[in-house]
Amino acid sequence: WFTGHAAVFALFAADTFSWGALAAAAATTALCLALGHSVGLHRGLIHRTFQMGRTLTLALAWLATLTGIGPVLRLMAAHDARDRWQNRAAAPAFYAYAHGPLRDFWWYLHCSHHARPDQLQPTVPPEHAADGALRRLDATWMLQQLPVALALYLALGWGGVVWAVCGRVLVCQLGHWWVNYVCHRHGTRRFEIDGAGEEGRNNLLFGALSMGEGWHNNHHAWPDSARFGMAWYEVDPGYACVVALERLGLVWDVRTWADVPIREGARPVAGQAAPPAATAPAPAR
Repeated sequence: WFTGHAAVFALFAADTFSWGALAAAAATTALCLALGHSVGLHRGLIHRTFQMGRTLTLALAWLATLTGIGPVLRLMAAHDARDRWQNRAAAPAFYAYAHGPLRDFWWYLHCSHHARPDQLQPTVPPEHAADGALRRLDATWMLQQLPVALALYLALGWGGVVWAVCGRVLVCQLGHWWVNYVCHRHGTRRFEIDGAGEEGRNNLLFGALSMGEGWHNNHHAWPDSARFGMAWYEVDPGYACVVALERLGLVWDVRTWADVPIREGARPVAGQAAPPAATAPAPAR
């Protein structure tokens, strides 16, 4: 899947380039990563930091599917396994990122990872696992690119397909892997978590570029918060999308670090100032 999209883009991107194709690629990539992956899948379905109706749930799950990173139910299971392993002192190398980027690139984008029967088994909330629409979306996750590809072909020709389908999937996959790797290896920690084998890092370079996902140490300490950024410079486009949806009445009961307790065992790193959530009022929404 990954290599196929990369090969098509490498072979045909130069010959099919147009400003329209580039604009479509940029717009659809930002839409799928922000509303689909960061808001719908990560902050919504996985962490339930806000409530939303079924129509929006399925729409955001579809946008998350269009990133091409993987089927949403299996991504939820993978996140569950990663979160539970990282909050153990003896996290395996894959979850503790105790290896170099080339090995992680191979493991993350080219291998299937399965837990042994004696290990923690990844789970998906029962209501999502039993949801027929989500299960069908999971079963057809690769095929979901076809109607989008047809629409882009009719509008922009082959350039729309190469740039805004293959290019989008390639950027989303590579970006998701690279941000995950970098934000667990490089950056600063505002919090430390007792007994956790991996605490995440806040990365200035990838914080805003990753729709706010790069403020990862904050997220490890406050997983139930829809807002990942804390300091004024920690720009969080994903949370801005949540606020916009809330003002439109499409999501409600939005929780942030000002509303919910910090993860058990988490505390400010020695020498750091008190976390903003300890003193700041709930942000205006």
